[in-house]
Amino acid sequence: MEQLFSIGDVAKLFHLSVSSLRHYEALGLLTPERVDPNTGYRSYSIRQFEVLNTIRYLRALDMPLEEIRKLLDHEIDLQQALDTQKAYLQKEQQKLEAALAFCDTIQEQDLAELDINRCLQEIEKQEKSGNTFADILHDYKAVAEMEKKRAFTFWPDDFCTTPRQMTDELCRYANENNLDLVITKEGMMPEFTLDGIEYRAVRIHARGGMAIHAEMIHPEDYIPQGMSEKRYSRLRMIVVAIVPLACILAGTFLWALPDAIETGDILGLVLMLALLFGLITALIAWESKKRYSYKWNDKHPWFFY
Repeated sequence: MEQLFSIGDVAKLFHLSVSSLRHYEALGLLTPERVDPNTGYRSYSIRQFEVLNTIRYLRALDMPLEEIRKLLDHEIDLQQALDTQKAYLQKEQQKLEAALAFCDTIQEQDLAELDINRCLQEIEKQEKSGNTFADILHDYKAVAEMEKKRAFTFWPDDFCTTPRQMTDELCRYANENNLDLVITKEGMMPEFTLDGIEYRAVRIHARGGMAIHAEMIHPEDYIPQGMSEKRYSRLRMIVVAIVPLACILAGTFLWALPDAIETGDILGLVLMLALLFGLITALIAWESKKRYSYKWNDKHPWFFY
């Protein structure tokens, strides 16, 4: 009889979390050898070990999970997958080489001596030649796209007091938003996937009453391709802080503007105009975030997490 291993044993053998194995299953990368129909316990065989080793190897090449899935499902062959990944890595290498070369040209200079206009001209020249620097606006939109999926909140029709009611509300929410829902763990803190993304939900008390709040279990797996974790974290801080920043700028502007006009303070007026420009920029950025965001909460569109 073929030896089977529990999901916990496999997680320890491959230095993975149990939720990572469930995530691979939700994406169609790894199917357990057997799932107990009564308990839902998953068992794995040596065949799944081979698949896991393949996933680990390809992830070491920084290959996206979706590309790995296509390869395992024979939608593409190994040569196609490697050619695509090689082209991506070469493009990233060009960006890094261009950035390193640019650092070398200015590292011996002091900030006061730095010719900013010439530096910008050089950057534009390199962009036209194909050695592009990161496009901040493009990356911002990519992060905003990610943030719309990172967490969401909705108001249930009934006050959920049992795991069954939680599951029913998640099913209702998925149906209303045309999302593919798979419940992986029932309970008062259920785990589930929406369109292949794994979430965990909890009940919270919000302004509209009791709500259900869900957060992505593995947000690190959905960082936009080609973006470093450090850059993603910085841009995420901007995305999250846009509304508070806009409110602070607006309040400061309205508070200081009358005094500046009354005293004829030219410098104050200039600062107020700069503040107004910052406010407009923040609002434009926020509008861009909304444009690229799902309306997770149609009942209370003003409620965000």
